[in-house]
Amino acid sequence: MLRRLFPFLLVALSLAVSAAFVSYRVPPSDEGALLAQASRILQGAVFYRDLDAYPFPLAPYLLAAAMGTFGEHLAVARWLAAGVFSGVVLGVYAIAVQLLAWRRAACVALALLSLKFLAWPGLTAFGYWDLSFAFACFAIALALGPISDAASPGRARLVAAGVCTGLALLAKQSVGIYLAGAVVGILALPGPLLGLRGVGRGRALAAFGLGLTGAVLPIFVYFAFNGV
Repeated sequence: MLRRLFPFLLVALSLAVSAAFVSYRVPPSDEGALLAQASRILQGAVFYRDLDAYPFPLAPYLLAAAMGTFGEHLAVARWLAAGVFSGVVLGVYAIAVQLLAWRRAACVALALLSLKFLAWPGLTAFGYWDLSFAFACFAIALALGPISDAASPGRARLVAAGVCTGLALLAKQSVGIYLAGAVVGILALPGPLLGLRGVGRGRALAAFGLGLTGAVLPIFVYFAFNGV
């Protein structure tokens, strides 16, 4: 029972810890830049056309959607960051529980909560780096299943892993590029790949690529139609 409820407990604990940091300090420069970009997007600006920026655009557009719903306020960004922190904790637990006994995996996740107090501005201020890392954690957790468990529904999980990798790429390109390269490299290795025995390397790569393309392509279409 505790094992089944533990992911929900993790989310509740991480949100409770984050609640104490919603008004913590003034925004650092990167968070301030994201707040300004999101405000401009709400006024009709388009990334790369009207806004000079080097990261990929998922974080400011996500923040703009949240601010458009709840108002233009720092607290909106901090609660969005709280959700990202919960995603990181849950994603790390999802990885650890496939590699360790679940009680040890639970200790890993609980220990991660303490980083909230040490990592400022990471894991507290809303940033594209944490958003990308959260999606990367879920991508790794999803990809581990087909690679390590022959009974895993491999193709469906690899499609989902591709989607999460694409979202990690759209949040911070350096994280997504290295992650995609690592997953593709593992899937392309010769010889039996544990859980991939029943899926096949070609189908595994196609499933991962399908998810990755499905996540990335719409944003490129959006920018193409907006003259970028």
